[in-house]
Amino acid sequence: MRFLTLILLLFAGSVSAQFTNADQFVRSREGKNVWEKSTMFWRCMKAMKADPTNKEAVQICNCQVDQIDGYFPMKLIKEYEYLYPNLSLAKLIEADTVLQARIDQCYKDVSQTNLFFSPAQIMSYRDSMAAYIRRNKKEELDESRVNSYCDCAVSVMAKRKINAQTINDMNDPNSMLFNEIAYRCGGYPYKRVSTTTAWKATDSLDVTSNKRIDSIDVITVSAMTKLKVKIGPLVNVWMLDCGATDMLVSDTMINKLLQLKLVSGNDFLGRQTYTLANGKEILCDVYRINNVQVGKFTVNNLVIGASKETDTFLLGKTFLNKFRRWSIDNQRNQLILER
Repeated sequence: MRFLTLILLLFAGSVSAQFTNADQFVRSREGKNVWEKSTMFWRCMKAMKADPTNKEAVQICNCQVDQIDGYFPMKLIKEYEYLYPNLSLAKLIEADTVLQARIDQCYKDVSQTNLFFSPAQIMSYRDSMAAYIRRNKKEELDESRVNSYCDCAVSVMAKRKINAQTINDMNDPNSMLFNEIAYRCGGYPYKRVSTTTAWKATDSLDVTSNKRIDSIDVITVSAMTKLKVKIGPLVNVWMLDCGATDMLVSDTMINKLLQLKLVSGNDFLGRQTYTLANGKEILCDVYRINNVQVGKFTVNNLVIGASKETDTFLLGKTFLNKFRRWSIDNQRNQLILER
């Protein structure tokens, strides 16, 4: 990410300050004094909203000033001062890709140890992240959450002092950074039709039974745990998947449920993308469904997704999270549910 702070700062007015170097001027290639180093340095610091105790910002600003010192010939400087009286240095740098790369390297050297070293850099990355999310959205975004999500994400990364090597961890679903951001910031700000949450006391109202605890027989097929699920007159074998968000069925199954009026058009919540265990993403029609029976329990207010790309029915967290506790007894091959 380009961070040409110095170029941006040259639009501001002069700043008076004492520069630490004995040599107080940026010179032309021929050695003539052209610009005050102190002015350029403090403009750079001001742009990053950094104070003198910020070692990374000081390093970057010193480095950028040093890169310009002795770089431009006097003839070219005078030409640009004539063409751009107030923006001559900014325009000179803008026209020189080699110098731009050197100035960028000043930032990159620091970013190897701490990518979020100043408030300005944090804001810059946050804005870039928000733009990236909007540009690469897979579903409809909840615009009210985009900025707050990005604020939260960069706050997590800044506190952890993420560097240029570890920034890619935020895209790895197995990394600590990815999961900390997802946990603290609520995941990507899509306008979700299904919001699976952890158990809460009111969920017990969606579970009916004359028992508080029930043990349901399960079978293991190809390392998958399966059990019987009944919806109306339909009894099928479903895979228990605590990694799945909702219940997931084929479009054939949802059509049967519609025909039997176990779900209706009024239960339709919208469309949503789900990611399967193999990483494949599928777009599903999503419905609210009631009267799902497992063992002695009948569960209401569940979410079920349907896709023509689905063959195995999944019983996911929407169902499991209705119960206060659940566990698998591997010795007895049973799912134990407690409401």
